[in-house]
Amino acid sequence: MKKMITAITAAALLTAAPISAYADAPDPTTYIPTIYFKALPESPVLTLPSGMPYVNTKAAADDTYTIPAHVYLKDECKRVGQFTFKWLWTDDNVYLNNIQTPIEAGTSAPYTGYDTNGVKNDTAVSISKFYSEKDKMIGIDYSNISVKPLETTGEASDSFPVALFDVNVKNTASPDYYDFSFKTEQPYVSNIAYRVTDIALRDIRPNGDNALPLTIAVTDRALGDVNDDGIVDGKDATAVLTDYALSSANKEGKLTKAQLIAADVNGNVIVDGNDATKILSYYAFTSASNEGSFIDYLNGKLKK
Repeated sequence: MKKMITAITAAALLTAAPISAYADAPDPTTYIPTIYFKALPESPVLTLPSGMPYVNTKAAADDTYTIPAHVYLKDECKRVGQFTFKWLWTDDNVYLNNIQTPIEAGTSAPYTGYDTNGVKNDTAVSISKFYSEKDKMIGIDYSNISVKPLETTGEASDSFPVALFDVNVKNTASPDYYDFSFKTEQPYVSNIAYRVTDIALRDIRPNGDNALPLTIAVTDRALGDVNDDGIVDGKDATAVLTDYALSSANKEGKLTKAQLIAADVNGNVIVDGNDATKILSYYAFTSASNEGSFIDYLNGKLKK
């Protein structure tokens, strides 16, 4: 793996006056770009109100569910020079593959000047990708030999993804929340060469809130159907409220992991009274001879 930034002292990195891409941009000498994922679930996988994909492993006949996902780089200063991002999975039952560049996928490219024909010049951007099933790691690298920042094609730096990939969930996966995290520690740390000026660089390694994981909820029952009887009703709401009351009293709840994930209907990884209220409201809605799926009700697609 090629290193994006050679040994340069911190003092040398910031010798020239910083340049912002536009007047209201943050200070590029302190600003940290954000890297993030966006999942694009397709039926039968659901999208919860939080944006989290929800997989019911018994919802379809296929033995593997594929969830398309994108990687984005948000840079309000538009001073990114080049970057390498790596992200990980941990379980063979919920794994990543099919890494693609925007050009390979036929989507809009986030930056101009791609070296698509093997011809390099002083503004060419070369893209390479990385995949290791052994290390459970996948990644993308944008290299730019120019001293200028990458030039965005969209109005915002994250108008278009920098990479596309698939999340695959086998129907043998155990009920759980599965996280796919950016590599933020050595070796192979995700990093950005940030062009504070045309001659000065910062080596930025996004982490924490600047490199949030992608989380997938996996269980063996329909959303909201906590007792798995095929109906979302008052019994499910009662089960959620009972478990929430126990946890509020610092007592051990009685719901299994599969039930807790089905109960987390808003997808915030917390099961509480809000979830019970949403389940009960939907039950009242359908009891009044209204029709529609629970997920459409949660996402405001049905008239309440």
